Amino acid sequence: MLTNILRVGAASVALLSLLACGSADEPRQPPRVEETVFKDVAVTPLEKAKDVQNVVDEQKRATDQALQQQEQ
Repeated sequence: MLTNILRVGAASVALLSLLACGSADEPRQPPRVEETVFKDVAVTPLEKAKDVQNVVDEQKRATDQALQQQEQ
């Protein structure tokens, strides 16, 4: 009998502590990656990849233009 009371009491304390952690406000949005410590891991490589792609695209345009001039 005492173990049942302790079990119910422990479950009640756990439930109340979980309920106390929640809020009735609207849920918070997670911060953007640029504002976290993961910026160097997530954003910087992506920016570098875009920069490399821009260089490759520019080289391709120059090559295509040179080929077109040779064909004429």
